[in-house]
Amino acid sequence: VLAHELGHGLGFLSLSNPSTGQQPSGLTDAFSVHLEDHDSGDLFPDMTDFERASASVDTGDLHCVGPTAVDAGDFLTAGRHSSGHIRMYAPNPVEPGSSVSHWDTVLTPNQLMEPSFNSVLHNIDLELALFEDLGYPSIFPCGDATQDGLLSASDALFALNVSVGLGSCIETLCDVNGTGTTTSTDALAILNAGVGLPVETSCGLS
Repeated sequence: VLAHELGHGLGFLSLSNPSTGQQPSGLTDAFSVHLEDHDSGDLFPDMTDFERASASVDTGDLHCVGPTAVDAGDFLTAGRHSSGHIRMYAPNPVEPGSSVSHWDTVLTPNQLMEPSFNSVLHNIDLELALFEDLGYPSIFPCGDATQDGLLSASDALFALNVSVGLGSCIETLCDVNGTGTTTSTDALAILNAGVGLPVETSCGLS
C-alpha cells in the first residue's frame, strides 16, 4: 500500500478532472500526455474538456500509450490491447480519486497501481517503465536486456533473440545503437560491453 501511494506521489496520477475534463491552468500533466481514447485515437492533450470527460468513463478504451510501458507490458495476459496499449481505469460513473489515475482492474497478473489492494506485489516492471515515460531515468543500465542490473552474455543472447522476433525488450535496454529496432548489432555491442571491450552507442553503453 505504501509503494502504491508513493507511486502516486512520484507522478502516477492524472491532474485532469475526470468529471469535467478540465486541466489545471489548461496544462496537461506528464502522466496525462500518455493517455489515449482508443476509439478516437486522440491523446488527452489534443482533446477538449468534454472529450477528456467522455474518455474518463469510456471503460476499456482509455489506454496508456507510453512507449516504454507498452514495450514492457508484453507479459500481461489481460488488459493489454492488441496494439500493445494498456488499459486504464475508466469506470462509469466516475470514481473520484480512482478514475484515470490507475491501471484497469482487468490487468492480469495484478499490478501495483490498480485502484484496490489485491495481494502483495513485488514485480513493478510495468510501473518502472511508465516512470521512464514520465521522464525518470531507467534504474537498469543500458544494454541490461534481462534487467538483472548486470551486463553479461545473457543480455546479448536476449537481445539477439529479440532481433529475430523471439520476445520483446524495452527499447532503451536493447536498442543500444538507437536505430529504433533491436538487431544483431545491438546484441554484439552488449556482448562486447559485458566483457569490457570499448563500444560506442547512442545510450552511452560502457
